Amino acid sequence: MVEADKGLGADAERDFGISTRLDPDGQYGSAGLGVLYADSGRAAEASEILSRRLQKSPSDPTLNYLLVHALVREGAAPGTPTFREAEAALLAATRTRSDYAAAHTALGKLYAQSGDDARATAELQVALSLNGSDRAAINQLAGLLRRAGRIGEAGELTRKLRQLLITEAESVPSR
Repeated sequence: MVEADKGLGADAERDFGISTRLDPDGQYGSAGLGVLYADSGRAAEASEILSRRLQKSPSDPTLNYLLVHALVREGAAPGTPTFREAEAALLAATRTRSDYAAAHTALGKLYAQSGDDARATAELQVALSLNGSDRAAINQLAGLLRRAGRIGEAGELTRKLRQLLITEAESVPSR
């Protein structure tokens, strides 16, 4: 991961491959390689690696979540098999680990993308009940509430998001 963060993609790829060969039952090599590929424009390869790994551990919430990351990068559009695969992976992740806030946020985003505002709202509310500072969930939910005419609630969330951003900016050490 350090190599990937430093932009040393080839070195990271080599080391993730070694990790997978040394510990074929472990998820970290495959997961790392999947993230590296998804973030470097090789989402289809990432999906393939993560899908193969999920055949061994189909209910692993982290691998399912990472698969969705890759599928979305591939362009999982509503109504497509890729979109349905992403939805199924997030449902598996949240079924296995109901407190996985990021998976609930991602599921809410998928539902919003498909126009299912009721399910999107419900998932985003779950995400926020688990992690009240999830900026993506706050932002997405505020938009859905505005669209539903719930302006007061949307404004409240927007203020919360603004305060989170201010707090984060203040906590960054100045150079």
